[in-house]
Formats: sequence, C-alpha cells, structure tokens
Amino acid sequence: PTRRSSDLSLSENVNVRILNGPAIYATNERNEDTVKITRKEVRINSNPFEFVFEPHSLTALEMKKVDN
Repeated sequence: PTRRSSDLSLSENVNVRILNGPAIYATNERNEDTVKITRKEVRINSNPFEFVFEPHSLTALEMKKVDN
C-alpha cells in the first residue's frame, strides 16, 4: 500500500545518499571517481516536505518513523 508522508510522523533528520556523475552516460571505466556516492543529512521543516533531486541521479532518502 502507498502511504503519503503527511500520514506519518517522521524524525526531523533525513539521511540522503546520492549516486551521480557529470552526465547521464558517465561511467567509472577510465576514472574511478567519475560516478560516486555522496552522503548528507537534511532537515525536514514541514510535513509534507519538498526535496530537489539532482539531475541524472539515483537518490535514497532514509527517514525514520517517530511513534506518537
């Protein structure tokens, strides 16, 4: 089943992992640092919240549910 973020109580901090490179067809065949994973933590200021995804990336948002 699908749940909307507005139906949940979420922690304020979100762990973000982004797999990205300089172009959609970028590879690590010639340079192992061309496509890489970056990590950051963002803060949720509202629910529902907005997140801007980087172009040509694969992004994982790890949120923790808070029990009320």
